[in-house]
Amino acid sequence: MSVEDLTEEDLKDLNINTKEIEELYEYKEYNDKLYGTPYVFGYQGLQRKVKKGNTEENKTLSNFLPIPIKKICKDNGLEEEGYLEVAAVLNNRMKLHPIKVSYNKLENMSWIYNPQWDLLPQIYPPKSNHKEYVYAAIQNLSNGIDKETIYEHTGFRKVNKKLVYLCHGGAVGENRDIKVDLTGIGLEKYQFTNKKYDIKESIETSLSILDLTKKEITIPLLALTYLAPLRSLFLEENIPLGFVTWLVGESGSQKSSLSALIASHFGDFERDTLPGGFKDTVNSIEKKAFTLKDTLFAIDDYYPSQTLQEGKKMDAVAESLFGLYGDRQARSRMKQDGQTVKMGFCARGMCIVTGESFPNMAESRTARALIIEIARGDIDLQLLSQIQNGKEQLSFCMKEYIQYVIDNYDSIKKNCKGKFIEYRNKANQDFAHGRIPEIIASEYMGMELFLEFANNKQAIPHEKMQQLKIESWNDLIKAAQRQSMRTEENRTDNMFFRAVQELLESKKIYLKSYRNHQREPDMSLATFVGYYDEEKQRCYLLPNVIFNEVVKFYGIQGTKFPGNALSTWKYLKEAGRLFPGEKDRNRTRKSINGKLVTFIEVMAVDVFGTEERAFGDYLNKFPINPENHSKNISVDEIELSF
Repeated sequence: MSVEDLTEEDLKDLNINTKEIEELYEYKEYNDKLYGTPYVFGYQGLQRKVKKGNTEENKTLSNFLPIPIKKICKDNGLEEEGYLEVAAVLNNRMKLHPIKVSYNKLENMSWIYNPQWDLLPQIYPPKSNHKEYVYAAIQNLSNGIDKETIYEHTGFRKVNKKLVYLCHGGAVGENRDIKVDLTGIGLEKYQFTNKKYDIKESIETSLSILDLTKKEITIPLLALTYLAPLRSLFLEENIPLGFVTWLVGESGSQKSSLSALIASHFGDFERDTLPGGFKDTVNSIEKKAFTLKDTLFAIDDYYPSQTLQEGKKMDAVAESLFGLYGDRQARSRMKQDGQTVKMGFCARGMCIVTGESFPNMAESRTARALIIEIARGDIDLQLLSQIQNGKEQLSFCMKEYIQYVIDNYDSIKKNCKGKFIEYRNKANQDFAHGRIPEIIASEYMGMELFLEFANNKQAIPHEKMQQLKIESWNDLIKAAQRQSMRTEENRTDNMFFRAVQELLESKKIYLKSYRNHQREPDMSLATFVGYYDEEKQRCYLLPNVIFNEVVKFYGIQGTKFPGNALSTWKYLKEAGRLFPGEKDRNRTRKSINGKLVTFIEVMAVDVFGTEERAFGDYLNKFPINPENHSKNISVDEIELSF
């Protein structure tokens, strides 16, 4: 029943005077919404009916009536957050535009002071319990209004029991009446084209990327592109995808343009509009990596820092990427109550990073990267320009590829685990490190599925598909071989001894004979780091001294030596390049002039670089100081830390 349905007798029973009746009719559209509640709205504003003895009076709560329009659920794939879209009308009938209010802020009513509403809404009096009554009115008015879900991530998702792939503005799949909004985090460019292209031509455009430069560069990149949408599917089958693709090249090598072309399979990107960069904060990178589910996140541009602070910031972002994509780990976060911990943002897609160099990190980090090097002049600029002019076809191609995955999801999922194990075992024949065969296997599976899709759409014949599969495998192996060499170079033990050898050659450090003090070099301007034992063919190095010299060596080059002293000695021991001391400790003790001194004990061949090199050869490079034989070593010179 509405106000207009009330008879004169009804009005008398309700004890409503003529002025109130006029107000009810004038504000009828609003009071119809309030019918059945203890609220009315009129010239006085929003009022609440209150019984006072045997009579009833209206208490004014506010000068406005909140009007709920719809309930909104924002879903990021991990959490759901409720919002109310609410408009308002003032008691002078002025209407205020709708705003979105989070459920957890709705009750305290501070949201009415929104800049869009220009401080016009008021609650009377401000510090009363009238806020509670206005909130109660909103709850009453919200009954029966529409509810809308807005997704805030990309990738595969079941909506209404149908598998779809979300992108900004909509979805690929049967259920297309879906709202996806990525504007809040600046990822709205992740949107497939609405234009219709010939699928064969679009596939050919994507395949033409292979001809931009050497295939050992382009095949891993194109394979990564078509692997990215499969991340959720792989996760369901416990197939690891733990690596970062790092495209390294000097300025002018077109690495950013190539990265933008690859990213354009998922949206509209140029070299200067890539979605991530090393000027972003770690928090921003984490949020974007989480949002871009089953999608390729392109991050530009790791470069030599001008300041220590800038370098630390970029290295922090790089470290975060290896944690997110290499280890698939998320930082835990504190909830607003300050007491409970909620799950952090983990990466849910794949990523490609461009840089003028690769951060100097431990072997474990290098093994979590597929490093692809590109030089100036490698790219066919004419072909690059041609593909860029038609890059919208790349988006259409990926859109159709994703639909192909949706249509064949169950069969792809059924076979992927067995294929992964087969390809990983095949790659294991060439590479010892466990991560590299996994990278090859997963990359190849992305390329393989794309080629099968291309054949299904008659863009390439079967023979061509098979040929490209063989080429893809061989070029992925080549890329991995270079990766393996780099990983070997970046092993902590190799970096350590490489520095020691160069420091000896450049006369920055020197050793003394452990058994013949008359044969000691005159190295007054160099740093004394330990002893050489000719009898045992071992070197005894002062731990803190040699570590500091190695760190300094790399620091001068703008490179960070991975780890600290303790982790370095542990690594050397595990690698079989450090002799353990008493109780299997990393350090050993030797008597020097009657004093026990702490050293790390290593093989001489590691220090000097070759087995043929004798300590005498080393000494002959330097003048012998005849006074040295009578000089005793001070305990203070060396160190006595145990």
